[in-house]
Amino acid sequence: MENKEIVIVHKTCVSDYPPLLAFIKYLNRSGYKIHLILGFEKGNLIDELNNLCENVHLTNIKPSKNKILYWYKIRTTFWKIIYKNNYQNSLLWLPAADTTLALGKRLLKYEFVLNLYELFDYAPRYIKGLKKYAEKAKLVICSNQDRANILRVWWNLKSTPQVILNKSYSDRTERNLPLTEDLEELIAPIRNKKKIIYQGIIIPERELEDVCKFVNNSDNFALIIMGKETPYLKKLQEICPSIIHIPFVSPPYHLHITSHADIGILSYDHSSLNNIFCAPNKLWEFSSFSLPMLGNDIPGLINTIDMNKMGVCVDFQEADQISKGLNEILIRYDEFASNAKKYYNNYNYDSELNAILNKI
Repeated sequence: MENKEIVIVHKTCVSDYPPLLAFIKYLNRSGYKIHLILGFEKGNLIDELNNLCENVHLTNIKPSKNKILYWYKIRTTFWKIIYKNNYQNSLLWLPAADTTLALGKRLLKYEFVLNLYELFDYAPRYIKGLKKYAEKAKLVICSNQDRANILRVWWNLKSTPQVILNKSYSDRTERNLPLTEDLEELIAPIRNKKKIIYQGIIIPERELEDVCKFVNNSDNFALIIMGKETPYLKKLQEICPSIIHIPFVSPPYHLHITSHADIGILSYDHSSLNNIFCAPNKLWEFSSFSLPMLGNDIPGLINTIDMNKMGVCVDFQEADQISKGLNEILIRYDEFASNAKKYYNNYNYDSELNAILNKI
């Protein structure tokens, strides 16, 4: 890519998309001039984004129950910013399906990259609506090879989309990073236990009930759940009152908490192709700290966790399998931990991105 200038257009916030933050950091390291048009931001990440980017256009447009009005605000405001700054003459980078659809058909007149983090088989209208953008995009990018091939079939594309794995970018990957005083107090009672961590959306599709039952009946394990409070979290707390709940922490600072855990949990039910061919950020966050992982029995985790011997995949609806899986992790802890770190180190994010951007 000769002109090292990219306009990232994103209708929500970077803090909800750790892979997008990793991408912005890569562009900054590689000497790109970054212009970021953003819906809103949470926490202190906006300060870091201002340091990483040439320009940050923060519109403070937040999601609304009236989706038509919300998308109309995004479309009119974002295009006004694009035209005012002549960004339409640069490469537009769309890191989400929603933003692409909200900008509308006008986008088809310009050069853009469609970077998709999901499969959307649970939203057929999205699949239908995105097809024309995928056909016109300079590149379509997915988060793993399975999703790339599925989208090629669905949209009858001439070539398979490129793949950027959701590897997190962090300056520090040593264990037990410093915590704030309140977080230190939260974790203090479980310092001597094996700390299992789940981080992400806390919803029934994650099938965490039997993990909670196991921890509740164990003297050796403790469970940390990090994410926004939900009705499902309350259900899990009824099963296991000792859960340490930590609300949303802006990336990458949430990784300080991850660094204090011993085992990472990943689970997705079988309700969609998007789930079973998952590409979790957590896989990279856990492996960066050499955390062995317990995953459930879906292809996206079997082909990463099991295949690379960095943990165990079991049926999360079978309590005895969860118990056996966690005990196996304890027995083979050093092996799994070492392999997790190898997995993290073996993907060279910068060289992969360089090769992809050279295709533009």
